[in-house]
Amino acid sequence: MSERKKSVIRLFAAAVLLFTVSAYRQLSIRYWSEDFLRPYLVWAVYMLLLFGWQHTITTKIMQKSMRGHLTAQNIVSILYLTVRFVQDAFLYVNIPWMRFTGYFINIAAVFIPLFGFYSAFYLGKPEDYQISKKWYLLLIPACFLSMLALTNDLHHFFYYIVPEEPQPNLYFHPYIGTYIIYLWGLWMIGHQVYVIYQRNGTTKSDPLYRKLVPFYEPILLFLFSIPYAATAYVVRFELVEYGAINLDGVR
Repeated sequence: MSERKKSVIRLFAAAVLLFTVSAYRQLSIRYWSEDFLRPYLVWAVYMLLLFGWQHTITTKIMQKSMRGHLTAQNIVSILYLTVRFVQDAFLYVNIPWMRFTGYFINIAAVFIPLFGFYSAFYLGKPEDYQISKKWYLLLIPACFLSMLALTNDLHHFFYYIVPEEPQPNLYFHPYIGTYIIYLWGLWMIGHQVYVIYQRNGTTKSDPLYRKLVPFYEPILLFLFSIPYAATAYVVRFELVEYGAINLDGVR
């Protein structure tokens, strides 16, 4: 079996595992609310997938800088999903802390696409290749957006408060900052797949659907996010947990 086929099988198996653990999480919440193992099992599967990805990064990526950017991306994913684990396992009765820690998804949404964007530049380049230092200026707005997200309760730039609702609560009504992060993530992922598209290339005779394949990911990610933004991130059913699909979607 070729290495390409093995990679496809591994990706398919990871997707099946992600859907399975998501289904288990939702069924457990609905029909077995006292299942104390749920947050631990879900977190363990996420860590298995992320550490498996880190093993691939370490053993398959030869370019040191690319390996560093992908590792940074993976670390952010691990930290965020660990925050989600702490929420589910320990903070579910503490609404103020649940709300504050919920802001960490914005940090993941800022830095994961950014590090993926950096990594795309190294495709097809020699091992000593370095991206232009000007691209690192993007770290400034990334840090600024993260700071604004964590201090949202002071200015409500990311999520506004509805006066009639009891406070505190877990209704995150999106405001300007949230949409800025959506645009940030879509631009980063879109530019990332564009760079990959340039590296792989297509011929003029290729059908349109094949030329558009690299852009399906950001489009689907955007469509997946619409129901959450429209319902203040409170939904009754999730095909795949929102945080996990956003993290997995930039792989």
